[in-house]
Amino acid sequence: MAEFGVPELKAVRDAMVADGRVRNQVNRRVSMVRSFVRWCVEERLAPAVVLTELKAVRPLAAGRGGVREGPARGPADPMAVEAVLPHLPPAPRAVVALLRLTGARPSEVLSLRPCDVDRSGAVWAFTPARHKSSWRGRPRVIQLGPGAQAILAPWLAGCRADEPVFSPRRSEQARADARRPGRSTPRAAARGKDRYTARLLAQALRRACRRAGVPGMSPYQLRHLRATELRAAYGLETVRAVLGHTFQAMSDHYSKAADAGLAARAMSEAG
Repeated sequence: MAEFGVPELKAVRDAMVADGRVRNQVNRRVSMVRSFVRWCVEERLAPAVVLTELKAVRPLAAGRGGVREGPARGPADPMAVEAVLPHLPPAPRAVVALLRLTGARPSEVLSLRPCDVDRSGAVWAFTPARHKSSWRGRPRVIQLGPGAQAILAPWLAGCRADEPVFSPRRSEQARADARRPGRSTPRAAARGKDRYTARLLAQALRRACRRAGVPGMSPYQLRHLRATELRAAYGLETVRAVLGHTFQAMSDHYSKAADAGLAARAMSEAG
């Protein structure tokens, strides 16, 4: 590890660029290498000077180094989301609708358990047991208004306090009950699965997009859509509070789409 320095890290980066990886992915993987080296330093498997040197390697900038850019991923089309919902199984449909309303991360909603939701107030408070910044000791509370409550309430009924609310098993049971009231045996494919993963959710959403005849979208584009709407209606500080960002710069990432709408509206009235 002591022999791994700036030239070696740049060589790894150049190999990724030559392999055709896009800039954001290259920068992310270089950051992962540095994180591994940081762990090695912490465990005294490498001298601290190695990490100090690697920190000098700056991320690849747009349009430089011969690296290609990945396609820009904007917010989901709200009309497309509405078109997709009827083509989703019951649990993914509820999850997508909640992501659309709350701007939560997919992993947060997929991990939801009844014991994580405080229903004592007019607005319910969902506190995920684990979230992106939980390792830093930062709290994360997702507020659930009337619309989100209406979606979630049927799924909370009959669910154990510590059981994941959304699972393939419960989704198939809900679909079977809708087709044949009183049926108690879900499809064999769903048995034994106690929760949806982000991968399963993304797969279900892609299939539903194809069936609905709309462009494909990812679960995170629902978060982007909600952030864009909140930015236009309430401003960046509200986006930061709702999405759980620590830095305003993260919330500002969602400003481009909202700013275009705000500028168009202003010029239609004043231009």
